[in-house]
Amino acid sequence: MSHKRLQCKSEQATATARQKAISQHISS
Repeated sequence: MSHKRLQCKSEQATATARQKAISQHISS
């Protein structure tokens, strides 16, 4: 279960990083 949670956390971090990159791209 903790492994699954870790994977979910990693996925969320990836999505956050992608979103941040997108907003930076729009911004500049």
